[in-house]
Amino acid sequence: LRRYGTSESDNFRGTLAYEKNAGRWGHHRMAGLAQHQVEDTVSYTERESWLGAPFNNEPTNDNNGVWRRAYLTLGDSASQRLPDPLNPGTLTATIPGRATPVTTGWIQSGGTKSRRTIDSQMFAVQSSFWSRRIVTTLGYRRDELEQTRTTPVRDISGIWAGTAGLQVFNTTSPTTRYKFSGSTTTAGIVIHPTQSLSVFANRSKNLGLPDFTQRLGADGGVPPAPQGNGFDTGVMVSLRQDRIVARVSYFTTDVTDQSGAMGVNNAFSPRYDQILSILDDPNGDGRTTDRLYTSAQMAKYSELRPTSLANGDSLDNANKGVEFRVTANVGESLRFIVNYSYNLQERANVYKRTTLQTDQLDAFVTDLVKANPTFDVLGSRGTQGVTLAELVAAQRSDLDGRRLDFEGAYGNRKHKANFFA
Repeated sequence: LRRYGTSESDNFRGTLAYEKNAGRWGHHRMAGLAQHQVEDTVSYTERESWLGAPFNNEPTNDNNGVWRRAYLTLGDSASQRLPDPLNPGTLTATIPGRATPVTTGWIQSGGTKSRRTIDSQMFAVQSSFWSRRIVTTLGYRRDELEQTRTTPVRDISGIWAGTAGLQVFNTTSPTTRYKFSGSTTTAGIVIHPTQSLSVFANRSKNLGLPDFTQRLGADGGVPPAPQGNGFDTGVMVSLRQDRIVARVSYFTTDVTDQSGAMGVNNAFSPRYDQILSILDDPNGDGRTTDRLYTSAQMAKYSELRPTSLANGDSLDNANKGVEFRVTANVGESLRFIVNYSYNLQERANVYKRTTLQTDQLDAFVTDLVKANPTFDVLGSRGTQGVTLAELVAAQRSDLDGRRLDFEGAYGNRKHKANFFA
């Protein structure tokens, strides 16, 4: 396999700043921003295959794949090399029963073309009162997003006539258009009771824009817009003309519908497709005349499709903790920094769509076992080399293990300390 991806972006931005000293009514600094951004991306996977799909109706089926081996001869240095895996050269073979030889080439599998247009406006103001004993900040940002996503169609012309068709992008490719808007509001205050003591607090709230690089659910839909809330407060002490500064703070952050890859594209979607491949062709003869299910049977389950387009999923994330930091400037060229933090992370609703899909897949297979009492559904292998029962069990076991890892936030230490000089 080889992956292809390109990204191009144009960005236009304008800013404006203004400062006003209103005397007893405070000193104010204001800034505004407007931005227009257009980003075009293309991504898909290619695999080396025999052109024309001579061994299976589906061009991307493993039976049509090309498998190359490189052999080494001991004592022969000329054989001890690896050919270029991305451009290995074309092969030609004569297949009994075919009028013309077949050749190899790289064919597209899936993929997405997208255009992302974002219009943003932002305004911020910082105000100080009573000889800067009180300093406040207020900010607001709004983003409007329009996203188009184009998916491949099947080309059944030329050598692909009579096959399921080669996946390509062309003028007939379906394009879906999405529109979203999000906003962020921040507010903060710092109070200086004395020259050496400061008390501060900040709060933020935002409705973000979806991550369009992720596709959720079997249909590969757009992730929900993430929502976040943050708060922090603390005290800062400055001594000896800012030579020693100590700060202690408490913070909380909450994010709902945080999306990410989460192993879906590498594990769950490929294994799901393997399971459906067996249900489509349980005896592995390359035909679907023995398919074990009907469209009506699958339609009972909202998360099931003949092929999964998902490459990610989502979760809810919450953090709270405290941080302590001391900076000491003990000389013109020597500084000590000590930092300690305690962070408690909690994750919930992990793998929202994958969990639902796996639950429905288990129920779907159970239905098919009951509907085909004279056939060994769970023992079917198709062209996958393992049984349906093994794949279904592996899907459930992998999901349970990964969900436990994510919910436990393993790898994230609660206590962290650093010392720099």
